[in-house]
Amino acid sequence: MLGDTGAAGDPVDSEARSPGGAAAPPIDGSPRTRRAVLALAILPLAYLTWHSLYYSPYIVDDAFISLRYALRWADGVGIVYNLGERVEGYSNFLWVAIEAVCFRLGLPVISCIKIIGLLSAVATAALTFSLTRRVVQGEPARSGAALFALSLFCVNAGVAVWAQSGLETCLFGLLVIAMCLRYEVERGRAQAWPVSALLFGLAWMTRPEAPVYGLYFVVRRLTGRERRPLGRGDLNWLLAAACLVAPYEIFGLWYYGALLPNTYGAKLGGAVALGDKLRALAEQPLLVAFVAKQGFGFACLLALGLAGALLRGRKLAPVLWAPLFGASFFVLYAQSDWMPRYRLWIPALPFLCALVASGIVTIARRTGRSRFRRLVVWSACGVFLVQFALHESFDAYALGGPRTLGSQGKSIAWWSQVPAQLSQRTYPMEPLARSLLRLVPEGQTISAVSIGFIGFLTMNPIYDLGGLLTPLAARARFDDSPEVWDAFVAELLSTRPAHIYLVLRHGGLPFELEARLKDHPVIRRSYRRGFYDKPAGGSVAYLRRDLPPVDLEQRLADVLRYFPEYRERAMEMLRR
Repeated sequence: MLGDTGAAGDPVDSEARSPGGAAAPPIDGSPRTRRAVLALAILPLAYLTWHSLYYSPYIVDDAFISLRYALRWADGVGIVYNLGERVEGYSNFLWVAIEAVCFRLGLPVISCIKIIGLLSAVATAALTFSLTRRVVQGEPARSGAALFALSLFCVNAGVAVWAQSGLETCLFGLLVIAMCLRYEVERGRAQAWPVSALLFGLAWMTRPEAPVYGLYFVVRRLTGRERRPLGRGDLNWLLAAACLVAPYEIFGLWYYGALLPNTYGAKLGGAVALGDKLRALAEQPLLVAFVAKQGFGFACLLALGLAGALLRGRKLAPVLWAPLFGASFFVLYAQSDWMPRYRLWIPALPFLCALVASGIVTIARRTGRSRFRRLVVWSACGVFLVQFALHESFDAYALGGPRTLGSQGKSIAWWSQVPAQLSQRTYPMEPLARSLLRLVPEGQTISAVSIGFIGFLTMNPIYDLGGLLTPLAARARFDDSPEVWDAFVAELLSTRPAHIYLVLRHGGLPFELEARLKDHPVIRRSYRRGFYDKPAGGSVAYLRRDLPPVDLEQRLADVLRYFPEYRERAMEMLRR
């Protein structure tokens, strides 16, 4: 039902359409004006690049889960985390495939995925500029709004961090905005290839929330002035999308036995928790926190942009509001996501920035022909943008902790620290991971909640207390019935874990599990309780008593086979 071309008089985006087709209008004015606009556009792109590189040491723990799946795939043993266990504990198939190719080619994978993330962020910023030019009519407002939206996107610290996080966030955002813009092009060309359908298929293979962004295609197909029946163009679009989506879903059903990844139950509680999620909407969800924690300038710009969008009414382009509506629905549903700095909002930011810029243009035009009033509107917006940029540059980030982050102040000269940052890496839970290399022999099971870097560095079998790999543990997180917990503890102990690591300070499952384990007869008989390499406060570990000694040199040689970027730290471990 998608992929048809629109009427030239489509009221929803008539002001965005060029007279002859659907491509974004070129920059009007003299060559000097065009060069000036492009030169100004380079500045925020350069800022985004430099700001992202400041966070190059950072990589989120979950990135190493995908990397371990990719390594297993590249080694030819299957897309599995533990050998012989087919559990889809990742939710980014295309990203895992890219990583597997990097492993297979012998490339430095950590560096590669950071480069891909950065390029994806910069490309998304450029498409944000193009999207805004499409939905705003007339120079110089068109170029001014596009530059404003571009700047709003580029100064957002969330984009900078997630470009370097090691996850697929920025690549998914690039696919989402690319598919929407391409569909706008296809609507203006009668015989255009349905490339947007293929981009949608790739997005579907990258993140499980891609279908909510697909709402845009349905809205776009139904909102034109024409009400044409389904035709060949719609069928071609659906077939093109199915060429990627259908094999991917069939493979998942055959290989893992489920259409949805196990992460759905582990992170969101599955359909069982839907009632709880609806009740939780009365509390402060990610959607509200996202606005509240961005600073005063962002809140003012968002209010102006939304007011302008309301003034546009039905003339507001669906390419702006439909993806935002889908993203908002998913963010509200997935409000328990723990990742720092609103990861789930990053793919929707281009549309939000373009909507804000478009709405501000509408507000300025409603002031009448008074140049002074327009100057006041744009000057105020400039002040708000500067305040937002300062907030994001110096006050917005602490890279650990929950979604409602505190501040991690950067010095005024943080930009000069970027070259030194490029050679640094901050691996999550590295002291514990290195301790496990020394304490736990190859092949022995390790049990923990944060399994990313621990699992990647050791490559030991993992019993995941977070539930990404263990459906029973995932169920225990949301169901405290004695039957579920008895089965969960029995399954954990049946693996005879060499090491069990519990972080108690946040409560929840580890806290409840510690209460059951500390007096369990198997634990009392076979394990030592204590702290190893001084884990974070409130953490406890159980080490099995009968473990043989570890050949650390051999273990590190195995690590360097697949992780050569760790060589310097491996040599440091041997020297100690």
